[in-house]
Order: sequence, then C-alpha cells, then structure tokens
Amino acid sequence: MTLPPLPPAEFGPFLAALFQKAGMKCSETDGLRLASLTHGHPYYTQKLCFFLIALARALASEETTSVFAADFMARHDLGSTGGIQGALKKLTRLDIIERLPDGQWKVTDPVFKRWLVHQAR
Repeated sequence: MTLPPLPPAEFGPFLAALFQKAGMKCSETDGLRLASLTHGHPYYTQKLCFFLIALARALASEETTSVFAADFMARHDLGSTGGIQGALKKLTRLDIIERLPDGQWKVTDPVFKRWLVHQAR
C-alpha cells in the first residue's frame, strides 16, 4: 500500500512533535520545512528524519572529522553519503551539531549528547 503525499501544513507540526518527543529541538516551522523538502511524501520524510537522528546519535557516540569515511558510516549504519549531507546541513542549522575549527563534528549540547548515547544502547 502506497500512501499519498500528506499536506505539509499538517505534516510539519506532526514531525515537530515527534522530534520533540525524542528530545530533539524542532519547531513547527522546521517540521514544515522537512515536510516541504520531501513534498509531504511519507517514505522520503521518514528516510530524511532517520538520517537526521542517526547522524546525531553517531556523532554523540563518536566525534569525527570524516563523517563520509566508509568505516564511520558502516559502524553507525548511516547508509548513503547523500543522506548524510542533508542531515549535516539540517542538524547544523538546528544547532544540534557543529563543526569545530579543526574540522571535527560534534553534538553541541553535552547533556543531549549523553542522552543520545544512552538511547543508542
């Protein structure tokens, strides 16, 4: 069964609530942007959100300068480089992760980092 695209105006607040329930900062505006990026397509929206959360968890457990390294991607089951690129942009814009001057990627909030590591176990 294939679901039709969902109206972004309704899907956006739903996504924001899901992220907030998972302990991640996401406004309704950001939820709307996520839904708009995928044109409300449920499968692609789920895939995009998976990459966002998976990358945040990976960086919480292991800060790295090479998120596109095959061994890092495999260790954290991150999938494609395209998904990682989109997740990096979104998580950086949401101030969930940051890139340090030495090129290292890390989760910005140390308390959130501990929570993500705990959730990944």
